[in-house]
Amino acid sequence: MLIYDSFTSQPNKGNRTALIDAEKLSDQEMQDLARELGYAESLFYKGMELRFFSPMEEIDFCGHASLAFIWNRGLEKRRGSETILTPVGEIPIFYTYKDESLDTVWMLQASLETRKTNLERREFCEILGIEESDIDDSYPIMLASTGNWDLFVPIINAEVIDGISPDMDRLARLNRDMGVLSTHLYAMESGEDYDIYTRDFAPACGIPEDPVTGSANGALYGILVDNGVISPERELIFAQGHALGLKGRVHGIMDKKTGRILVGGRAVQVE
Repeated sequence: MLIYDSFTSQPNKGNRTALIDAEKLSDQEMQDLARELGYAESLFYKGMELRFFSPMEEIDFCGHASLAFIWNRGLEKRRGSETILTPVGEIPIFYTYKDESLDTVWMLQASLETRKTNLERREFCEILGIEESDIDDSYPIMLASTGNWDLFVPIINAEVIDGISPDMDRLARLNRDMGVLSTHLYAMESGEDYDIYTRDFAPACGIPEDPVTGSANGALYGILVDNGVISPERELIFAQGHALGLKGRVHGIMDKKTGRILVGGRAVQVE
């Protein structure tokens, strides 16, 4: 078993995950291990075939765990491109090096799917403990997926996002009713080394707050392109994890050949 922090180069930042050889494990043993470890998601692999378990259930895809797996392979030897096999299908992956050292790894996300939603704002704001005026009407509220369905809600600024303390039981019920894995909040507010500020809550699958979320930020990139907020030529850096003291950075850009979203970042082994 290897333990990694993803979407960061610093130990004890980003999003922690375990990489576990599943060759001799049953489904129940994988679920029990994920529950015991308590990470947002743990990754189980057989060769290049990957599965992902939260403490509560198996999920279709996990960006930060996949990134850790890819990063670990990129450290073993210099690689160019490969394919991982996941429950959502084959995911092409790419390695970039700088001065012979691994610099960034990239995952080509599944095709973006979106749905509009008639979010009941009053109830939603009560659940988050915010005012309706804290929702930023300049940007879209959407359901979207590049592997997992999530609810995306724009908030007026990072300060409001950091102050949110949801009613987790009610948010879990809302997410289950909407058929989504998480609620992903975003503010179109940039900082010294990022373009957009985000936070992600997933109590419906046993994760009160997911520190740094590759798949959700990838889908958010697609939402912003589809709605004309950003150009598909632009690379974005998403900040997440600040409210937990686990600062992470997720890179997103559009792949020109496929029109699909590339999510990238770094990782660091901690055990």
